[in-house]
Amino acid sequence: MPATSLDRPAFDDLESACSVYGAKGRAQSASLLLWFLEHILRLDEVEAQDAVCDASGDQGIDGLIVSEVDREIILLQSRRKKQLKGTLGDSDLRTFVGSKVHFASGATVRNLISTTEGTELHRLLVSHKIDEKIDAQYTLRLVFACNAPCDDNARRYIAAATAQDVILDVWDLTRLAPVLRQLKREWFVQDRFRAKLERAHFFVEGPKASPNLVIAAIRAQDLIKLPGISDFRVFAQNVRLGLGRTRVNRDIDRAVSNEDEHARFLQFHNGLTIVARELSIGHNWLTMKNYSVCNGCQSLLSFWNNSSSLTPDLWVLVRLVKVGADRDLAESIAYRTNNQNPISLRDLSANDAVQLQLKAEFDGYFGDLCIYAIKRGAASALDELPNETAGQLLLALYNGKPWSAHQKYRIFEDFRVVIFRYGRTAPQIRLAQLLMTLVQAELSEIKNERIRKYGLTRFVALWLVGEVLRLSPDGGSLLDSPLPYLRIRDDVGRDFENQLCEHLRPIVSSIVVDLDVAFEERGTGFDYKSALKSEKEVMSIRMEVLRGLKKDLRTGRMSAFTLPVKHHTARKKK
Repeated sequence: MPATSLDRPAFDDLESACSVYGAKGRAQSASLLLWFLEHILRLDEVEAQDAVCDASGDQGIDGLIVSEVDREIILLQSRRKKQLKGTLGDSDLRTFVGSKVHFASGATVRNLISTTEGTELHRLLVSHKIDEKIDAQYTLRLVFACNAPCDDNARRYIAAATAQDVILDVWDLTRLAPVLRQLKREWFVQDRFRAKLERAHFFVEGPKASPNLVIAAIRAQDLIKLPGISDFRVFAQNVRLGLGRTRVNRDIDRAVSNEDEHARFLQFHNGLTIVARELSIGHNWLTMKNYSVCNGCQSLLSFWNNSSSLTPDLWVLVRLVKVGADRDLAESIAYRTNNQNPISLRDLSANDAVQLQLKAEFDGYFGDLCIYAIKRGAASALDELPNETAGQLLLALYNGKPWSAHQKYRIFEDFRVVIFRYGRTAPQIRLAQLLMTLVQAELSEIKNERIRKYGLTRFVALWLVGEVLRLSPDGGSLLDSPLPYLRIRDDVGRDFENQLCEHLRPIVSSIVVDLDVAFEERGTGFDYKSALKSEKEVMSIRMEVLRGLKKDLRTGRMSAFTLPVKHHTARKKK
């Protein structure tokens, strides 16, 4: 596709994807940037929202993140055109690159901090200690995302900026289009591929005619012939796409361009992982069909981009796994081979006694509605509640730490013992899940759409529901022993749980309304991203919400929570 062609399907797909991120008061370009951060840079929901600073006074910088691994500061800017009528020129790129002057030294960053007080950019500069990182020689990378293709002027400017050692990574519509198509298409490249294997350079598990696993050294010159590299089809199962000139990419490029390094490449490179539905070896020829590179995207792109530098001495370690029609196995391999720690703490906890007991209890009671998932890749036709999500719910509702609920990595680290302590039950998890459903149904009462869609807001609201329930004996009883009021497997009392929800709904609604008032009283400059991570700030909001609710209780405008009258239908013993 020519770089300046107007790709209407890709434009429409991107518009549809970005619409999910729209919010009142949020710039259209910020919606594009949020999509970009989650789908291209693979940040999670809260991380992406925290990175965006697209507001007045932010010096033309729409977002900022720091990669400690690559020692990089990444400045982001996005442009989202309302209609696909033209192209991206060099004007916006020149302005964006001009913002680089603010990051010339720690002193210039400190000056920027002093002149942007009260802005989201100021918060990011201070929280990430950008002045110190600039003084510590962190690399500055500029990433620009746009829903229109670059024109000739833009491409010439990108080349000129790169020649002056400016790391400018532009994701225009032409570059995003393969990603958008990839998100919609089959995960496996259907073309047939063959590569010559050298004797004693490969290991096979299972019969050669249909091996389960092949570990082989394959020349990079052969690997770049894989169909699907140029349009990213081959990377459909890779959890990250090519991220421009990161430190890892630069190191690989240097090794590829230096012929003296080729003979030693096998010694220091981690290699590639390829999953395939069909895999065979005959007469030392490897043949595969319906395949995908699920780990090694960066390396394979570097080989492909530097194809003229490749020599027959550059061998690459390749792990090929036959997955057949098992999509879950392919996803599991993609996740694990791309995780810096091959097995996460959540995975390590999957078989501990507490998680097994909670799963057995949860599925026994509620398994016809929802499954408690403790392992990745375990197929289920029902809705699933991942134990990581359950941990977030419990952390907010029962452990009273909603300000930390976004830190998923801590659920099975330092929070694990307190969250999944002795006495924590599956019905309590189910109640937390039910209460969160009620909270999310009422969040529309929060007028500021950006706060409403912020990842921590719902956990703070959930926690406040628990705080209010604890004000009444019935509420405390429900939190301690919710099972008699929940719908369980084969239970004729489904309507009884509905009665419970009807009793809870007005309380949840009042809490969300009072929470909205607390947000409004903090004014337009309210830094909700920082406040909702601060125990002190969240406790202050709690005092205001509870004060209002207690007043309503005293004046009779609101009734204390009471449990619905118990029915007398015998429940089946589990």
